[in-house]
Amino acid sequence: MLLSVAGTDTTRHTTSHAMRALTVHPEQRALLLEDLDARLPGAVEEFVRWASPVMTFRRTTTREVELHGQ
Repeated sequence: MLLSVAGTDTTRHTTSHAMRALTVHPEQRALLLEDLDARLPGAVEEFVRWASPVMTFRRTTTREVELHGQ
């Protein structure tokens, strides 16, 4: 279940962030569209990197640990 939700969440956020970025920066949209076939793969990678769809993940330890002296 977690994998299916994670993929959906990432795709949804990346798509909306990409559309917003291309709207706010029309010069980048024009640059992308000048040679869409060549530039789209790199643009997708950059959108996924830039969008940061998930800011934090909760982690639960299975044993006591010390982190930064705590």
